Amino acid sequence: MMQGFGVNTFVLVNDKNERTFVKFHFTPELGVHSLVWDEAVKIAGADPDFHRSALFLPVLMTGKISTVPSITVPILNGNLEFKL
Repeated sequence: MMQGFGVNTFVLVNDKNERTFVKFHFTPELGVHSLVWDEAVKIAGADPDFHRSALFLPVLMTGKISTVPSITVPILNGNLEFKL
């Protein structure tokens, strides 16, 4: 699995109308795994969309969306008190 980093900055507004700029990071709960260059080139040559395939194939094979790995999405900023 790989981490995802949003390039956009968002504004969250609390009930006091206070604004805070935030960014989102996506971290898989199964952990982050990397490939060495030779492995990445070999896999990408066989399946250029292998990252998407890793998420889609378990659902396709089992027919259950529950087979998709869980992802934690922390909000990057200090102390926030929002009802999301």
